[in-house]
Amino acid sequence: MSEEARPRGGRPRDAGLTERILDEALRVIIAGGFAGMRIEQLATAVGCGKAAVYRRFSTPGELAAEAIARALPPAGVVDTGDVVTDLIAINQEITRGLAPDDERHASAGSLLSAMLAPEVRPHIWERYFAARRARAREIIARGKERGQISLDVDADDVIDALSGYSLYRSSMRGVELEDAHTRRIVQLLLGVSPDALPPM
Repeated sequence: MSEEARPRGGRPRDAGLTERILDEALRVIIAGGFAGMRIEQLATAVGCGKAAVYRRFSTPGELAAEAIARALPPAGVVDTGDVVTDLIAINQEITRGLAPDDERHASAGSLLSAMLAPEVRPHIWERYFAARRARAREIIARGKERGQISLDVDADDVIDALSGYSLYRSSMRGVELEDAHTRRIVQLLLGVSPDALPPM
């Protein structure tokens, strides 16, 4: 949770109210996007004043980022001993819910749109994606240490390309992210021999 959402001395904040604010923010974002979120209306819906919201979150963008982050899959520890398998696992963690056959697909589209809003993007990056990128870099570093991939592999290029592939395939093309095809992409990006597969 953001620094603004944490008590700084004195009487403890109402944790239940914070939860209700975040739940309502998420509901509004899913229903009408970040552009439809109004702090005054949100405060009225949960039964508090605007000041109570701003004591917890300094901007609407920060509030939206916190609400979205809570709706995304939690981080997990991945180390199977194989760099390809580990990268696929962390990619699935981040993109879960974007597949066309997922019942949350419509909601995921609203969340993705909100995450790209200029007011939200830096906060959701700090709150959610920065740590996951760091974990992906650690996976690639382990692969180099274990001799599974070349020392010349650029971690940032691999992560960006894999993220772009996943986002384009699931959100733009509306095609399911199949493990076998994702594995081939990861293998190609890492410079290891890809498994034989039919055309994508």
